[in-house]
Amino acid sequence: MPEYLHKAAGRDYPSVYRKAHIPFFFIGSQKSIEPFLDPSLSYEGSISVPNPTFAAGMLYDDTQETTWLFGEGIERPNRSEQLRIYQSIFQTIEQSHLEN
Repeated sequence: MPEYLHKAAGRDYPSVYRKAHIPFFFIGSQKSIEPFLDPSLSYEGSISVPNPTFAAGMLYDDTQETTWLFGEGIERPNRSEQLRIYQSIFQTIEQSHLEN
């Protein structure tokens, strides 16, 4: 839902993303995770990733930052590609849960 990404990059959320200790995913984002973590950056004014992606994800815990890109290089994923990407996202969520 790309139309909501500018809200997800709002000033109120960076501390939530950093303190929640759960993964967050931004479906349809063509930006790095920086506008979601830096309240001084706007989503619209941030640098786009060099290759198209379907989703970006991040997880912060007390010791490390982990980021993911899904569907890299796929300009417009078809239904089958979207399902594979969502499967990868859910596997990532499960794996991050097992590690924490």
